[in-house]
Amino acid sequence: AVPTSAYPTPARRPLNSRLETAKICDAFDLVLPSWQQGIERMLAELHGNPAK
Repeated sequence: AVPTSAYPTPARRPLNSRLETAKICDAFDLVLPSWQQGIERMLAELHGNPAK
């Protein structure tokens, strides 16, 4: 394993960088599900129970 510190980048990255989706939702008239729903869906698919 190679730590990310072995590959320094010129740009500083925030420790907690979440994607702000308000602008894209407004531009394309989208309503995105919460991240919790995404996790539930992913776990269901991993366990062989595809979400409906």
